[in-house]
Amino acid sequence: MRSTLLVATACFSVMSCGSAAFAADSGELGDLAAQIQFGYYGGDARALAREVQAIAKLQVEDSLQRTLQYQLAYGQWKLAETLLATDRSGAKRAANNCIDTADKGLEAVPKRANIIRPDVMHAELYAIQAACAAVREEFYKAGKAIDSARGLQPTNPRVQLVDAIIAIARAKSAQDRSGAERMIVATVAAFDAQTPLPANVPDWGHAEALARLGALQLQQGNRIEARNSIERALVLASDYVWAREMLGKITGGR
Repeated sequence: MRSTLLVATACFSVMSCGSAAFAADSGELGDLAAQIQFGYYGGDARALAREVQAIAKLQVEDSLQRTLQYQLAYGQWKLAETLLATDRSGAKRAANNCIDTADKGLEAVPKRANIIRPDVMHAELYAIQAACAAVREEFYKAGKAIDSARGLQPTNPRVQLVDAIIAIARAKSAQDRSGAERMIVATVAAFDAQTPLPANVPDWGHAEALARLGALQLQQGNRIEARNSIERALVLASDYVWAREMLGKITGGR
């Protein structure tokens, strides 16, 4: 996770900057995305809603429109997940907004000679859309979207993470949970093997994959393995509230 902070204040409308509109750059989009991650790790739905609104109002050049849609969809997904425990209707609204936003991003995939040229963002937009459909428990739609993501980039760790999240959500039996655990183990391995990404390239999911692995291990009674996974998640995201809560259960609050 890049721990960048918002270092410049973006103008969100023509009126807010006088006579000329201010076009935010990719760095500012990345800064806002980093703040969304902080809000998600902190379990702060209000902060997430503010950052999502800020991205939605941001003015960018045409070349960054798809990146904006990507970051906005990601923020709406994290907001939906955070709201699930306290406001299911709000979570479903955020998830629905995420699905619509991802569609806009997918419509803007680059073309040459009218042929779509898929890339990393294309695959991950499908994955984010699948995750939001899963929040709404629309698993058929989620399955179609994650199939599209896997078809484009089967080894992408963020695609693998969403695939595992859906498997966890659908798991009903011990066998299902074991299968989901194998998927999330493979996801963590994919993140571990990932080379450092360039600045301003979306980089999310590693700490979450470890926390989700720890949660499954804890559920299955593997407390030592769960502690190792959760502590690794906290090394990457020290303010990850869910991971800290799970670690407290294992250590008895020590």
